Amino acid sequence: MYSAASGLKKEEVEGRIMGILSGFDKVNDPSNIKPTAHFSNDLALDSLDTVEVVMAIEEEFSIEIPDKDADAIHSGTYTPALFRYALKLPSTAALRRY
Repeated sequence: MYSAASGLKKEEVEGRIMGILSGFDKVNDPSNIKPTAHFSNDLALDSLDTVEVVMAIEEEFSIEIPDKDADAIHSGTYTPALFRYALKLPSTAALRRY
């Protein structure tokens, strides 16, 4: 488990999330793991799999994503909620810096 350090860059977050996905056995085709991949459509992950991915992301970055935001996560690393929590930003508006 790693922790999110201050100054963590968007590219680092992307890489770590893509690493989590590539280690996830249920991904149907690892070549489909891209920043824009949709968990269900591209990676063949169901809703329970998505919950497991979110939990792995929470562990990786030592964060907690509230259920209402976790429920909205369906696509890969460009999901604003993932970046907001992984970078420990106060809001998605702060993502414009990245």
